[in-house]
Amino acid sequence: MFVTVRTKVVRLSQLRRCLRFACQSHRAPLLLHEYTTQTVELRHVLFKKRSTSWKTATAPALTDHAFHDAADCTLQHILDCVEALVESTDLEVDVSLENGVLMVECGKSGTFVLNKQTPNKQIWLASPVSGPLRYDYVSQRWLNMRDGHSLQYRFKHDFESICKTELNIL
Repeated sequence: MFVTVRTKVVRLSQLRRCLRFACQSHRAPLLLHEYTTQTVELRHVLFKKRSTSWKTATAPALTDHAFHDAADCTLQHILDCVEALVESTDLEVDVSLENGVLMVECGKSGTFVLNKQTPNKQIWLASPVSGPLRYDYVSQRWLNMRDGHSLQYRFKHDFESICKTELNIL
């Protein structure tokens, strides 16, 4: 793994443009470092794997208790949203949550499986549309560390593409 660290000092008037660029590129997370009244130091940290894909900084360490609380809350929220949609529409979807594994069966279209991976402190999503994905808990959100999308966004997008109905999960 190769690591590249670039540091740049900019005026506060340039900060908005730099942040917008970083958010759009999804390549380099910007970490604000050393505030002053006139300038802000921005640090770009890029991790390059042997392949050509870029990866953002690794997720901060979570305690086991914090991981289980965050994962259980997220899985329960997704379960509640899907159940509410099933009750309000005529969708033929079966949903179950047992022992940290959430299964959403969409009939012949496929099955979503979301499960906690305690040793890695991740939630894994197996989607019939996107395939297997892994999410780390960063800044109170479950994010895919390869491209930065959230678990809720990917589940909503894939679920809606299969069921052809809007899911209010975000």
